[in-house]
Amino acid sequence: KLKYPHTVHQGKFHKAQSNIITVLPPKSVELSLPSLRTELFLLKSIFHRFVIPQAVNPMLAMHATSFLRGLLINRVPKHAPSSMKLSTSTLLPLLSTSLTSLSSEISESLHSKGYWHTPDSNPLLPLSEINLLRSESLLLRSRNRFEQSYSESITSSGRVTRFDKPGVYACEPDGADYGAAPNLLTYMSHLIREFPGLLNEGPRSYQISNEAFNAKLAVTSSGGSGYPKHIDNPRGLAAGDTRKLTCILYLNPSYVPSHLGLLHLHLHESTISISPSPGRFVCFWSDLIPHSVEKTSEEYVGEEYDRYAITVWMPTVDGRNIHDPESPFIDLKV
Repeated sequence: KLKYPHTVHQGKFHKAQSNIITVLPPKSVELSLPSLRTELFLLKSIFHRFVIPQAVNPMLAMHATSFLRGLLINRVPKHAPSSMKLSTSTLLPLLSTSLTSLSSEISESLHSKGYWHTPDSNPLLPLSEINLLRSESLLLRSRNRFEQSYSESITSSGRVTRFDKPGVYACEPDGADYGAAPNLLTYMSHLIREFPGLLNEGPRSYQISNEAFNAKLAVTSSGGSGYPKHIDNPRGLAAGDTRKLTCILYLNPSYVPSHLGLLHLHLHESTISISPSPGRFVCFWSDLIPHSVEKTSEEYVGEEYDRYAITVWMPTVDGRNIHDPESPFIDLKV
């Protein structure tokens, strides 16, 4: 039994009806010791947080529960593509190395510019890992895990309006998806476990929390889909939303510039345009930086050209950091 006090729905944190998840073993179990080496490596990583009871991460608890269930039943789904192999043994060290080496640069860029992204020549993860994450995303979509995506905007009068994003669909991966998407969940869990500490230990502490988070796997359809300018966390504390940092990883192995679909960050005197190239990692302030997504090219239509991105939002432990009036970017959110 693992304590799990929160659930997540459409970018909001909610109290769960029950704070207990119980793992029920299957009727028949077949395990071989050699096949457990990779799983045990991941298990050690997932349970790393549980050595300190006061710091239990609820999402990691959920992932650990589903990991055990998937381990006992079958770690690879029956209808998974033949190219889908559990590569968490390589994903974890690659991700850790990249985050550690880049954390100081990211911290300074967030302070001075409000955003940061990897260059084309140095993606966060290699193409082999991005291909794997893309395959898992496609499998989740084939299982009807995606639904219409929407966002919110605030009018000049302060009225909050919701708007759908035509051609954009989203999935909120959770522990139940572990059998189909083990590497996606591993990426999400490891990012929230490692990245906040690296940022907070730098010369500038942003008080980013690794105790709770929410995530979205989104696909912007090929053939002319995009979405308008908005801020991820426009209402902030008024809505109980403490999301401070948006982290995006792009999963588009065959992307070329003619596919379009650029991310636009709308800053004071310029617009920063960032291509969704494979393995590109982008982060910016969730509560301050307006952004939009350029429409995908109408000349390229089909599953191969759909634009996939996994977004992880990280909250702050201090609500005063949300819409901080002293921030040099506070006027951007108006």
